[in-house]
Amino acid sequence: MFLPSILPPEQIIYHKEQHLILRRSVIHDAEALIEAIQASLPALHQFMPWSHFPNSNTVASQRKRLNNLTLQWNDQKEYVYHIFLQQGDDEYFIGCIGLHPRCSSNRGLEVGYWIRSGMAGRGLCTLATKMVILMGFHVMDLHRIQVGCDDANIGSRCVIEKVGFGFEALQRNMGFTKVPQHIVQNGWKGTGNTRTYALIPEDLSQLDWVESISSNIRYEFAEDLS
Repeated sequence: MFLPSILPPEQIIYHKEQHLILRRSVIHDAEALIEAIQASLPALHQFMPWSHFPNSNTVASQRKRLNNLTLQWNDQKEYVYHIFLQQGDDEYFIGCIGLHPRCSSNRGLEVGYWIRSGMAGRGLCTLATKMVILMGFHVMDLHRIQVGCDDANIGSRCVIEKVGFGFEALQRNMGFTKVPQHIVQNGWKGTGNTRTYALIPEDLSQLDWVESISSNIRYEFAEDLS
C-alpha cells in the first residue's frame, strides 16, 4: 500500500531542444485525449487492453474517468499527467504518463505511459519518463519506481532501457492472458508475460542524463498557478 508523501507538482516543464509539458490530467482534456487515442488505435491495440473496448473510448466515458483521476490525485493515490508538446504558441496533446499504486513498496509507485503514434520514435516518451522519474525521487521522495511491459513490446522496452531502468524479472502470465479471439483479430500482440524493471534513488548517480535533464526542468505546484 502506497503511503502518501509530498504531493507532486501540477506541471513539470522541460525546455531545451524540446519544450515538453507534463500537466495534471483534467476533464477538459477529454476531447484531445479521445482524438489522440483514435489516431493511435492500431498501435494501442497491440498491447493496451483498454483500447479494445469502444464504450470506454468516448468523450463522455473519458470525462468520467478523468473526474475519477482528479479524486484519486486529491486523495494521494494515483497521479496522471497529460503530455503536451509546445511548438511556438501552440500546444499539442501527445500522450499520457502516470504514477500508479501497483508497487509492493510502501514508498514506491509504477510508471506507465503511451504516446500518440505520430509522435513515436522522437524520444518524447523517453524524455517524459525521465521527467517523471526525477520528480518522483526529488520531489515526492519515493524509494522505488518500477515499470513493466509485455515481453513482446519492443517499443516500450526501448523507452525503459534508454531511461536506464534495471531489469529485475520476467513474470509469466502476469499480463492479459486468455485473450478473446476478437481482440486477437483486432491486432493484439501481447504474450501475457511481463518484464519488470525498477529504479531506486541510489541509481540516479549512474545515469548519464540526470544532470542535463535536471538543469532544464522546473516544477509548478498548485500554489504557483493560483
